[in-house]
Amino acid sequence: MRRYGSGIHYPLPIGLLLINHSFPLMTRHTIHYSGRVQGVGFRYTVQRIARNHAVAGYVQNLPDGRVRLIAEGDEATLTAFEEEIAQAMQGYIRNSTCEVSPATGEFGDATPGALTIRY
Repeated sequence: MRRYGSGIHYPLPIGLLLINHSFPLMTRHTIHYSGRVQGVGFRYTVQRIARNHAVAGYVQNLPDGRVRLIAEGDEATLTAFEEEIAQAMQGYIRNSTCEVSPATGEFGDATPGALTIRY
């Protein structure tokens, strides 16, 4: 079993247990940022940062004033990506929450530049 997020356990499919992975497993991070995160170029900054990281997904303003980021990639890349966002936008982010789940692949391959802005 693999643990994701807040104590939820997902069983690994049997086939995955038999494969010797030579590539990192992909995960999904759903992050909600709050603070002064709308009207300050937050989404564009996230998209610019994503050009340097192999991630796929989107960033979107929410009606309640938060910003949602859904990104898929390997765990190390996602961590580096999120740390760069936190550093670049540290004066604007008051709080962030992150939910970790298995990647779905719905955004295509995790490559630099694959993250989009949703309106």
